[in-house]
Amino acid sequence: MWVMSKEITTDDREDGQPKYRSVTGADKRVTYKLAAETHHYAKKDRRETNEDLCQGATRDTGSQVTSIAKSFYDRHLFNQHIEPIENIVRVVGAGGQEVPFLGYVTIHVSFPETDVGIRGTLTTLALVVPNNSYNQRVPVIIGTNLVKQCRNACQQIAGKNFLQTAKVSSAWKRVYQFVQSQDRFLQRQDSFGAKVKSTSRHPTTIAAHETKILMGLANSCPGSLTQVVVETSTGSDQVAGIVVTPGLVTVGPHKSSCRVSVEITNNSDHTVVIPAKAVLASLKIAKDVITPTATEDTATTNCNDDFSNLFYLEATNLNAEQKRRTMDMLKKVSYVFARDQNDLGCAPDIEHEIHLSDSIPAWQPCRRVSPGQLEEFTESIEQMLSSGVIRESKSPYASPAVLVRKKDGGLRVCVDFRKINSKTIRDAYPLPRISDTLEALEGARWFCSLDLQSGYLQVRVAEKDKPKTALTTPFGLYEFNRMPFGLTNAPATFQRLMERCLSGLNLKICLVYLDDVIVFARTFEEMLERLEAVLRRLGEFGLKLKPSKCKLFQTKLTYLGHVVSESGVEPDPEKIFQHYPNGWRIHREIERNCKPF
Repeated sequence: MWVMSKEITTDDREDGQPKYRSVTGADKRVTYKLAAETHHYAKKDRRETNEDLCQGATRDTGSQVTSIAKSFYDRHLFNQHIEPIENIVRVVGAGGQEVPFLGYVTIHVSFPETDVGIRGTLTTLALVVPNNSYNQRVPVIIGTNLVKQCRNACQQIAGKNFLQTAKVSSAWKRVYQFVQSQDRFLQRQDSFGAKVKSTSRHPTTIAAHETKILMGLANSCPGSLTQVVVETSTGSDQVAGIVVTPGLVTVGPHKSSCRVSVEITNNSDHTVVIPAKAVLASLKIAKDVITPTATEDTATTNCNDDFSNLFYLEATNLNAEQKRRTMDMLKKVSYVFARDQNDLGCAPDIEHEIHLSDSIPAWQPCRRVSPGQLEEFTESIEQMLSSGVIRESKSPYASPAVLVRKKDGGLRVCVDFRKINSKTIRDAYPLPRISDTLEALEGARWFCSLDLQSGYLQVRVAEKDKPKTALTTPFGLYEFNRMPFGLTNAPATFQRLMERCLSGLNLKICLVYLDDVIVFARTFEEMLERLEAVLRRLGEFGLKLKPSKCKLFQTKLTYLGHVVSESGVEPDPEKIFQHYPNGWRIHREIERNCKPF
C-alpha cells in the first residue's frame, strides 16, 4: 500500500529561505517533513534507510492523471505488471505534445483523514513514466483524477458542502476548491446548447433525397472563440424528415447570436417544406478535436479512470478481486450512468398527459423573489433551458415558482401547481404497498440501492399538455418539456414507467418504488448478475442513474424509511420519534388522556 505522508504547512522565512519543520506521527516511528521548495513530502521510517522508503509527491491540479516515475515503480511496485495502454488513451502535455509513458499500474492510496477528510483506501490508475531529472526529485504526481476520487468520497459521506464541516488541511482545501471551480467551468461548457433557426423569411422547399445548405442564426454563442458541433436537434420543434450533416464550425465570441451554415438532407420520399424561422439544427461544445495522421490511430480516445471516479467502492465489504469484477461490469453498462447534471435520460415509450375537468386556464401571478436568491434563480432557469427541461411559453396557464433550499445548500426550483391540480382528473394507478414489497427481501445478504438522475425529468410531457405546465417567473413565462414535480398524476405516470421497465424483474430480483430501486441477492455472484440485468434494462428504456446516489454491494442500507440487512427489516432509527420536547401540545394531550389508565 502506498501511504501518502501528512502535510505540514509552513511559511517563508523573512530572509526568503524556505523553512523546514518535522513532526512525529501517531505511531512514534514515522517522521514527516515538507520541503517548501518543491512542495513534496518525504517519509522516513526510523528502522529503515531513507533511500529505501523515501517517497515524494506533489499535487498537480494541471494534470488530469496520476503518474509515478519508473524508479519509484522499480523500488516499490516491481511485483505489479505494467499494463500497456497505447490503444486506450492518449496523453498530451499542456502544449499539445505527446507525453511518453511505459503503461499503467493500479495503486492503492490512503491519506491521513485530517488532511483529505476521509478514512480508507482509494484505488486508482497511475501512469508509469520514464525517469527524468524532475521525477527523480518528485517521483509521484497526484493528478486531479485522484483528487476527484477523494472529493467524491467526501461528498458521499458529508454532502456537497463537506468543506464547511469536514476536517481538511488548508492545502487540500485549496485543491478541492480549485477542482470544484474547474468542474463548474466544465459544467457551464457542457450545458451550452443553442438552437439554430433559419434566417429565411420565406418557406424553403427541399425535394425528396435532396441536400441543401441553409443559413441559420444561433440564439446564443459561447463567450469565447470555440469549436462547436452542428447536429440534428432533438427537440419537438425540429422539422420532421430532415437530417443535419454533423460538422464542426468555429463561433464566438458574440453577445447573443451568430450565423451558422447548415447542410440539410431530406431523407424522406416526399417533399419537405421548412417554414420561415424554423429550427434547423442545434449547437454543442466540441469536447475533443483530434486531427488524424498517417501514423496515428485516433479511433479511440478514452480514459476509463474518469468513469471509475464516479463510484466509491471502498465503503463496501468487497475484496480487491470483487471490486475489479464490479468495475468491469459497470464499465460495460457505463451508458446508464449520468456524467453530469445535464445528462438526463429520456424514456421514449411514455408521455405524461394532463386531463382537466374544464378548459378554463388556471392562472396565478408571479411571486416575489428575494434579491439574494435572484442570481441563483436565474442560473437555474438558464440551466433548465439549456438542458431542454423547459422552453419559452405563450401559454394562458401560469403557476408560480417556489424556491426551496436543498440539504446541500443549493437552490431547488419548485412549482405551485395546486390550481392546475384542482382541475386535474385523477389517474388511479396504484403505488406499491411498502410493507408488501419489503417482504421480498427475506433471506437477502447483499443490497444495491439505485437512484435515478432527476427521475421525473426523464419523462416527456405530451406536446398538447406542455402549455398547462407553464411556469411564471420575474423574467418570463416557461413551460416544461419534461415532467416536473408537483403534478397530481406525476407519481402514477412514473410508477407505471418503472414497473413497465422492470417487468419480470420487479419483486424477483429487485424492488421499485418511484425512482428508488433496490437490487437484492444472497451471494456476490448472484448480486453481480442481478445488478447487471437491472442496469441493462434501465438502459434499454433510456433511463439514467446518478452515480453519487447509488450505493453498491452493501450488507446494510436504508430503503423507504427502513433499515434492511441480512438480519431482516427494521425501522430507521432516525425516523423514530423517541422524545417529545417539553411544551408540545401533543405531549400534554397524551399525558392527560393516558393518566386515568
